[in-house]
Order: sequence, then structure tokens, then C-alpha cells
Amino acid sequence: MKKAPRVSVLLLMLSAVSVQAATSAPKAKPDQVQMKKSLDQIAAEVNNVILAREKIQNRFNLLRRLKEQGLTWQPSLVAPNDLVSKLDSEKLRFYVGAKLLDTLYAATFMHGKAISEQLQTIQAANEKLDLRAYADVSGRLSESLGKAAANPEAIDPQKMFGNLAAEYSADLPALTSTQQGVRYLLDSLYGFSVETGYILGSFHRLDPKAEGDLMKALRQPENSILEWMEALVALYDAYGMSNESIMIKGKKVQKLGFIKQIIEAQHRFQKNPGYKPKNRDAVYAQAAAIRTAMLTPGAP
Repeated sequence: MKKAPRVSVLLLMLSAVSVQAATSAPKAKPDQVQMKKSLDQIAAEVNNVILAREKIQNRFNLLRRLKEQGLTWQPSLVAPNDLVSKLDSEKLRFYVGAKLLDTLYAATFMHGKAISEQLQTIQAANEKLDLRAYADVSGRLSESLGKAAANPEAIDPQKMFGNLAAEYSADLPALTSTQQGVRYLLDSLYGFSVETGYILGSFHRLDPKAEGDLMKALRQPENSILEWMEALVALYDAYGMSNESIMIKGKKVQKLGFIKQIIEAQHRFQKNPGYKPKNRDAVYAQAAAIRTAMLTPGAP
């Protein structure tokens, strides 16, 4: 993807301007400087605490760990690859996150063709979003996935997922340096999380009583999605966006509603290992409904 030569309007507004007197350009106002400081301070918290590399690596490794407990490759569960030209910007950012999860899903089972297809879709979406215009991401994540797609048999899965997490973490400063980058980060990670709920929910429907190894494994601390879900809520909180909503079948739904339900259920299970939420099917249904709405062109 060709890097756009311009910088974001936000950075122009927030930067302290130093020019020759002949230009007579005004200095940044105090409130603009404070906005920049706040953005930097939030970014530091996001990059080093909320989305610390260890959390990302643990999350990227989840499907690989669940494979050992019965997770199987079901290509019908991944999102379609032909939506880039059909979605608006918000849905496209969501789509990028969903396809990232799909890519990790394909990589877990070393399906080179599927990895390549998901990766091409992500690259096309980022190009349409003009990501490089406001976030100088390195491209190393795509390069690593491309190598895995070209020769999956030669890849050490554990090492690969560790490298992918490191490369994703290395791009966070670029994404959190502008408001456009932040919007991309939040929406894509939301899509990533919803796609996770959709795929795992599909396996749950095959074992509604959670008696099999796969569903039992999801209750184990090392496989718990609690840390990730809490990080997602903290991310939205950090940027003052935790009360955002989306339209699902004409009704306004809190974006983080089902995420918070999962967090509550996980906390209850920690206190009482025998706890089984009565509305687990409803939570997974919410994830499926959100996914459908966000991947349907023009749907409210």
C-alpha cells in the first residue's frame, strides 16, 4: 500500500507550530496543546497497560490452545471475503478486525490458501480506508502472515503467534497517535472480539451444556477471555466511548453490552466454578446479530 504524503488534520491542529515570521502563522492555543498531551497520555496507557504485548500474545494464542481441546477448522464460519467495496467506513473497520480473527483462525490450522485470502481482504480494506494516511504502520504483520500462507508447513506455530503479537503491538503507537487511528483501532478490535464470540458461539451450539473438552477448556484461566474483554472495555473507557451504540434491526444496542455480560459471567464463575449462566445462548446470539448487521451493506 502506498503511503499517503499528507499528515492528518488532527496532528496539524495539535502540533506546536514553529515557522518563520514571514508566514505569520498563529501558535497552537493552550487548549489544543492540552488535547495533544491528553492524547499522548492516553496512548501511553493503552500501549503499555491496556493492550500490553503479553495480553495480545495471550489472545492471539487462544485458538491455537483451543485446537488441542477440540477446536476444528470450519471455513463456513469465517466472514465473506467480498465485502470491501460494499461497506461504509465504520463497517469496514469492523470488517478488518473480524478478518484478522479469521486469519488467526486459518493460521491455527496452517491453511495457506485461507490465510492468503483473509490477508488479501484485510489489505484491500486498509487500502480503501487509506490507513497509511493517518497511521504509519510497519506492514510487518502482513509480511509474516504472507510467509505463513506461502509455506505453512515450515512455520513453528507457537513462534509465529508470538511474532504476530509483537508486530501488532509495535504498530499501536502509530494507531494511537491520531483520532482517526484510534477510531480504526477501537472498531477493528471490536470486530475482532465479535468474530471471536460468533465462532466460539457456533461451537457452543454443538455442546450447549458445555460438557465437552472444548467448552470446558474455555473455563480454564489460561484460556479465559476475561482479560481480553476487560481490556476492550478499558480501551473504550480510556477514550470516552464506552457508551457507544449501534443499530441492530432498527433498534439501538449498546456496543459493549454483550461484552459486559461475558465479563460478569466470568467473574461469577471465578467465585463459583459451578456457575452456569442461563442466558449464554442469548449472549452468543447478540454477537451473531451484531456481526450480521455490521457485515450487511446498508443495514441499519
